[in-house]
Amino acid sequence: MGAIDERESIVVALDLDGVVNSANWLKHRATESGRRLRDGFVAEYDRRTAIELANIDPECGRLVSDLVSKTGAYLIISSTWREGREPAHFEWLFKTAGCPLPRGSVIGCTPVLDHLSSNKRGHEIDAWVKANAFGGRLIILDDDSEGFLDCQSLFTTDYQTGLTEENVKAILEYLAAS
Repeated sequence: MGAIDERESIVVALDLDGVVNSANWLKHRATESGRRLRDGFVAEYDRRTAIELANIDPECGRLVSDLVSKTGAYLIISSTWREGREPAHFEWLFKTAGCPLPRGSVIGCTPVLDHLSSNKRGHEIDAWVKANAFGGRLIILDDDSEGFLDCQSLFTTDYQTGLTEENVKAILEYLAAS
């Protein structure tokens, strides 16, 4: 994980689908400008990377970047996008999509625990916390409200819109009160 002051640190477990993209963004991708964006990525990068880049709504990505900048939070990636990827990939991805994250802010990815069926995402996040002996504040940002542990601080987005200013405001208020 690196040298961070765990007593003061904040880690956000970040899902990507429904947070940095949305149904509205997917509709945009069907437009002429959306197709040009996707085609530009496909011409320059491998297919998987091109799809990831095309799936990042720059506005939602900017909100993630702003949240990290304002709070000094670190990110761990809990999205299925993490499979086969290193944390540095996600910093590069956000930067290439036009919404750069502070350098060194993505510090890990949750393990994949395929043997679990109940509360899988929550257990994967908990496994990361335990493996890294993390004792700071943990926030989960996801568009799904199921699959987490009761003790986890979950902030949900609406898949239709992805991350919004209202979501960020709620997180900032929570952090200020805790």
